[in-house]
Amino acid sequence: MNARANRKKSTKPAGTVAPDAVKGNPAELEAASEARVCGAPESSLRLPLFLSLASFIAVADQVLKAIIVRTLYLHDSIIVIPDFFSITRIHNNGIAFGLFQDKIPAIFMIITLISMLAVLYFYLTVSPRGLLMTVGCGSIIGGALGNLIDRFRLGYVVDFLDFSFWPAFNISDSAVSVGVFVLLVGFFRAEKGMAQDASRTAENRVD
Repeated sequence: MNARANRKKSTKPAGTVAPDAVKGNPAELEAASEARVCGAPESSLRLPLFLSLASFIAVADQVLKAIIVRTLYLHDSIIVIPDFFSITRIHNNGIAFGLFQDKIPAIFMIITLISMLAVLYFYLTVSPRGLLMTVGCGSIIGGALGNLIDRFRLGYVVDFLDFSFWPAFNISDSAVSVGVFVLLVGFFRAEKGMAQDASRTAENRVD
């Protein structure tokens, strides 16, 4: 009986803290609050997920662009939904969604490289690193890399997703936008959780 009881007790993951203990210990509440980063209290780098997601986005973007270039001439369109969505080959000399056309391409390459390094530095130095942070940063890096490859190879970016109400864009543009949104959601959740923990800590100190 004692051996079975010991085995049951050992199934609890190492490092976990009982809810009652955290509730009554302001110091542990503060530690839990600080551990809330992008919606998950984990310190793992999650490098396999980060690298896999970034690589998948960049490769998928390049494959789809290659298909578009081989299939369509410049400005040719395949109408998918009339007056709403088409697949159109467009060469973008500016940044995402066709902004800042006819500027010096080298400037955008430098800006992209600096942005990628900044996101990578942020991901590697901020701890702990939650799932939302990993997905957000991986999407941004993958999207930026996809467009950067275009600029190095072609001097421009190939866009092809053409909605009637929005400038044409590509998979990489979408990945960057989604990545930024995911990071914002993660930061909002983390800040909300930290505020709740701080409130509980103050209540426990008063008690």
